[in-house]
Amino acid sequence: MKKIIIISLFTVLPLVGCNFIEDSGGSDSGEVSNVIPDSTDSPTPYPVSTEDRELVSQRLKELHQELKTTEGKLMAPATEDYEAYEDFLVNANTGLVRLFSRNADAGNKLMLVNGNGAYYQFRGQTHEYGYGSDIQFNTTNSPMFSVGFAGVDYGFFGQLGKVDIRDVDASNDLVSFAMDHQPPHNEPIEAWRTEQRRWSYVGVTYQGVNFQSRTNLVVGMTYVLRSINEGRYDVVVVFQVVRVDEIDGSVI
Repeated sequence: MKKIIIISLFTVLPLVGCNFIEDSGGSDSGEVSNVIPDSTDSPTPYPVSTEDRELVSQRLKELHQELKTTEGKLMAPATEDYEAYEDFLVNANTGLVRLFSRNADAGNKLMLVNGNGAYYQFRGQTHEYGYGSDIQFNTTNSPMFSVGFAGVDYGFFGQLGKVDIRDVDASNDLVSFAMDHQPPHNEPIEAWRTEQRRWSYVGVTYQGVNFQSRTNLVVGMTYVLRSINEGRYDVVVVFQVVRVDEIDGSVI
């Protein structure tokens, strides 16, 4: 049997003892008027006929696809960035990504991407927050990257200096330090929380470089990142900040 949903009409009843002051239109006293707007000023809930609603629904789907395509173009690095690193990007396990600030103003907010394009997972190559993310870009106090966002996930960054990423490999001492860290696998959850606190509040200094879960954004700087998602995956990434986009403040 089909279910029938009945939407009732309603009426608004005035409360006893409440008086409404009519605005003559000429008062400049600065007091707030209690005029009830005419019902003709309110937008109709469905400004199309029943027959046209199917067309509106189809148009909404088209607009959604247009928005998805437009945001995809907005999120992608510029063609000039790809051309500048063409020789690097032909190698395995390399890529180029744009991150938006988590604190972007309303005009720069992405509508379809969960996390506003401020997060990225290197293994899955996705900006979508909620599947495990390795990096976040935000500008709350100053431009900064962070890692470790859910549960007992944690990680740390180390600044390698303003060296070309093409000159960095696993033989680098600082990269080796990041790779040699042993997470508390098969240990109680408190051991994971201890690691979270260690890398969040103090970090570890090695060869004069502080490894911590947050690091300042420096254009031209190359970083090593270790991101450990408990029970899911564990990655080491080396990345370099190419530039900050002057149009919207996003970082490549």
